[in-house]
Amino acid sequence: MRIFVYKTFFLFFILFIFYKLTIGSLINSFEKKFYHLASKENIELQKSLLRNKIEILLFLILLFLLLKA
Repeated sequence: MRIFVYKTFFLFFILFIFYKLTIGSLINSFEKKFYHLASKENIELQKSLLRNKIEILLFLILLFLLLKA
């Protein structure tokens, strides 16, 4: 009976290590990416880039309308 308990503990320990090295690290990497995307600096950067793209798009639309007329 003692050998069964030792083998069971050993199996659970190996499975826990396997989980931490594979699925646990994958979850941690997704959490880091999510927190990076949700950071205040990154949000401000994305807003700035979006504003610049909108300004360029509006300029191109205005230019197209002026050349068409």
